[in-house]
Amino acid sequence: MPAGPVTPETCAPAGHPAGPRGGIPLPLQVYAGYFIEHYWRVRNVIGIEEIKSVIPHRPPFLLIDRILECTPGKRAVGIKNVSPGEPFFQGHFPSRPVMPGVLIIEALAQTGAFALLSTEENKGKIALFAGIDHARFRRQVLPGDEIRLEIEIGKMRGPVGRGEAKAFVDGELAAEATLLFYLDTRAGPVLG
Repeated sequence: MPAGPVTPETCAPAGHPAGPRGGIPLPLQVYAGYFIEHYWRVRNVIGIEEIKSVIPHRPPFLLIDRILECTPGKRAVGIKNVSPGEPFFQGHFPSRPVMPGVLIIEALAQTGAFALLSTEENKGKIALFAGIDHARFRRQVLPGDEIRLEIEIGKMRGPVGRGEAKAFVDGELAAEATLLFYLDTRAGPVLG
């Protein structure tokens, strides 16, 4: 037991400065903060039912399983788990299944559509492709892979806008593109 008064400095283990929360060493506070942040993200993951309440896509063409982060109208991060039973693997290619690049781009677009249609002013609209620029495929996506889908929405000019999209597998860039979209007001609300 240290001699003298108990202070944050005397409670921190040797070699570790006391953190802003008193006697808890700073490395432990950072570690605990990571778990608090991780817990928050896991508890606030948006699942398939909420995704279906925002965008009109339905299986087998709904290509996102979860939304991890969303800043409505600005940015979204989604996940697509590529299962061996995906319908497109029956023909692409039966002896060597590879997820088609156009479906990776579609999954990125659906993630962007979720971000756009999550805003109050865009509820009931539908996001349509207006173009795809600078699409590049950097690695194959195979059965069992988990794709992290990230999109940043850029400037909007009326109902037209663009987003910078990237898909990652195991931290490695798999695909990227600039997606151009049009928000159609005539589409009507998303149905069950």
